[in-house]
Amino acid sequence: MGDRSWMYTGWKRGGDLTVEWIEKTEAFLNEAFAKVKGSRITWCPCNRCGNTRRQTREDMTNHLCNYGFTRDYTRWIYHGESNRMRNEIVRQRIEDHDADAGVGDMLDDFHEAHFEGECSEEEPEPTAKVYYDMLAVAQEPLHGHMKIS
Repeated sequence: MGDRSWMYTGWKRGGDLTVEWIEKTEAFLNEAFAKVKGSRITWCPCNRCGNTRRQTREDMTNHLCNYGFTRDYTRWIYHGESNRMRNEIVRQRIEDHDADAGVGDMLDDFHEAHFEGECSEEEPEPTAKVYYDMLAVAQEPLHGHMKIS
């Protein structure tokens, strides 16, 4: 995001604008209108509109020159920047998960199930047994003269 203090230090009421403010505001406008693809208007971040009214580029330029940027609008969420910055999201994802995300435990379970001791099938729990019995009965013919179950 970088330092955006220029938005407030380079503008003074009455049209006293620094060269840096003019250049960086122009870059902001280019970026803001590039993100609205095909539209001639977008949210105006001037101190008067406060991102509540949509303006054309010409009107927005006049508003920013006359009124300056709205207070504390250093994260341009109305103009394409996400609400949370990427490094905040990445750091949170890393902290939320353990190092191997349980892969080691899954591999141990797999190895235990397929390679240790004799492979004997366990008896299913009672509800599963009823379900398997129903499936087996459904495969049997209705009577001795039919082949369809």
